[in-house]
Amino acid sequence: MKKVLITGAGGLLGSSIINKLSDSDNWHIVAASRKHVRYEQFSNVTSVTNEEIFDNSFSLKDIDAVIHCAFSRDNSPAALADCLYFTKRMFDSFKKSGVNNIINVSSQGVYAQTGLYRTLKEDSEIAPKDNYGVVKVATEILMDSVFDDGQNFTNVRLASLNMPQRFTQFFINNALNANLIKVYGAAQKVSLMDASDAASGLISLIDILPRNWRCVYNLGPGRFTTVGILAQLTARLLHEKYGFPEPSIEFYDKDIVPFTPLNIEALSEDTGWTSTVDDAQMLTNMIDVTLKTTEND
Repeated sequence: MKKVLITGAGGLLGSSIINKLSDSDNWHIVAASRKHVRYEQFSNVTSVTNEEIFDNSFSLKDIDAVIHCAFSRDNSPAALADCLYFTKRMFDSFKKSGVNNIINVSSQGVYAQTGLYRTLKEDSEIAPKDNYGVVKVATEILMDSVFDDGQNFTNVRLASLNMPQRFTQFFINNALNANLIKVYGAAQKVSLMDASDAASGLISLIDILPRNWRCVYNLGPGRFTTVGILAQLTARLLHEKYGFPEPSIEFYDKDIVPFTPLNIEALSEDTGWTSTVDDAQMLTNMIDVTLKTTEND
């Protein structure tokens, strides 16, 4: 059985990858995070801390692949700088231990969002608009500088994940608490991805020969919608699927910023992967988690 190291194992994406791989007969998972996480429910998961990797108390010698998801949830300049130093330490540890086959999870935030093109391809202009995007570009440059031609590696530019910090969660919360969804900038184009869908896309890369990896891949749902449509879909699901009173929706003007979705043809061509979680299922997954959390409070 091969071993895959997942950094950022305690985060949304890392934990989704672990859940997807937990019943695999091909992979043993080494889950790395700041603190040890208990995985008694899984027979093929080993928990390690980042420090155990840095001080070599956990050996990386038999790791067959890495999916590097770890990244700061705090987008302040200081936190992002710390994250970049952390990434450099992690890459140096991989290099020193001879780890091969490394996937660095980057972001669609590295691209210029001009709205001039139908989709963003891997060779589209790099011009991040904020500190987060700049640091993600820096992690890609680190990959290129730390690893050489003898090691297989790729950067995966990921679409925005649907997570509790997104406006979709506010739609759900407001609908449940006030039976009202307020929508600002309904025409704004967006492309959100379910974490389980992103996990499947990343796993598809370690299931092919890493020597065939391209230097960069885009990973997204391969579609886009608008904020207003997601609000209407949320209201309909809560009413028709869950039996709640149908929320009212109020629309307010807001400046629309240019947005271009990711072109995922390269990843699909090389791995055969396509998105299997549509917007309705993505929102359903979020509603399920919200209701379960409410029950436990």
